Amino acid sequence: MMALSHHIGAPWRVRRPTCTSTLTPAALCVVLLGLATGCNGPSGIDGDILDRETFVSVYVDLRMAALDNRAQEIHPIERDSILEAHGVTADDLVAFADAHGDDVRYMARLWSEVEDTINQNLDPDAETDDSGGQTP
Repeated sequence: MMALSHHIGAPWRVRRPTCTSTLTPAALCVVLLGLATGCNGPSGIDGDILDRETFVSVYVDLRMAALDNRAQEIHPIERDSILEAHGVTADDLVAFADAHGDDVRYMARLWSEVEDTINQNLDPDAETDDSGGQTP
């Protein structure tokens, strides 16, 4: 027990991992969109839910806009402009996430598609080989 009490008072050292994937900021953006809409989200999802293609398109545009900024954060005016251009609201994105969030396989494929699309936008010259991997 003495050894435990010695470590409890010691400051916790946290290493900040380097972000090598666009998923981490992407996931953060969805959470922030949820917070921006008041953390409530729809209580019953009866209305129209965005289709997958629209969600991916909007989300990719939001991430690309954020990546264009030095702090990798999108400005509220720019965010609203992108949402308006797609004819959606932040609530629509939250409703989509609420409707599909429990389906882990669906969401994993969705985030993979988002990440692949972002990577393709960042490096349009990258080609994929027959096995699905990128060629150097």
